[in-house]
Amino acid sequence: MDWLDRTVKKTVKVKKVIDGVEKDVEETTEEKIRGYLEAVYHLYSMTRKHGPVIIRMRTANRTEGTRLPSLTPIYRSAEFQEREIFDLYGIRFDGHPDLRRILMWDEFQDYPMRKDYREPDDYEYEPTPHDDVLAKAREHYAPRPHLDGAENITPQQ
Repeated sequence: MDWLDRTVKKTVKVKKVIDGVEKDVEETTEEKIRGYLEAVYHLYSMTRKHGPVIIRMRTANRTEGTRLPSLTPIYRSAEFQEREIFDLYGIRFDGHPDLRRILMWDEFQDYPMRKDYREPDDYEYEPTPHDDVLAKAREHYAPRPHLDGAENITPQQ
């Protein structure tokens, strides 16, 4: 999960002396909470028939501190899911045996499931049909003749 930076406002009752009289006054304070990424595991044991055990691990922040310990030494089946989390969110798992992209291509630079992800105007491998791409495509095809007989067709009623 992706949690963005946020500001939390808290109201606290404080006793203050106003004009020589002690009064309860409500003060509003703002606390800034840094954003973080979170990996949530739901673990089941088939041999012992119990679960789920839910493990939630948070990164230090959303930029440089996106590292978590890998659970693959304990649960080998977490390998695929940790690769998927790395590919889509950018969390690096220390101790993972094969941490590489699994869904996106290797040259892809960003992490598409993050909330601050901005989709590019045009993908390198899959151009979208907007005006610039269509203009480039027209250079490769012969122009359509102006008079091809279709202008003489009238709809029948």
